[in-house]
Amino acid sequence: MIHTIPVKKENYYKAVFMTMSPYLGGLTDYETNLLSEMMNLKIDRLSTENRRRLLNKLNTDTYTLNNYIKKLKDKQVLTGVTRELFINPNITNNINDKTITIKFNVS
Repeated sequence: MIHTIPVKKENYYKAVFMTMSPYLGGLTDYETNLLSEMMNLKIDRLSTENRRRLLNKLNTDTYTLNNYIKKLKDKQVLTGVTRELFINPNITNNINDKTITIKFNVS
């Protein structure tokens, strides 16, 4: 069965992360927004400059952003070392294909 979900281009990444949320440890709205903005802004690494860009775009403070970055790291959605975190490649590879396949292994 194939189910097509119509999505506007500017909302694509948010829709993807909302759909994948149960498989990524249950993302909160803020985590979904953070990840989708990283993709929209083409942020591949969370450097100091990219964190500033996210702070401005999300209209938030450093403390809140860092807390959510830690939560995403704990869920293994973000990976890498502290100053060079990035979205797990297992996630981004599937997102960029514009297709998500969910398979059930019934035993």
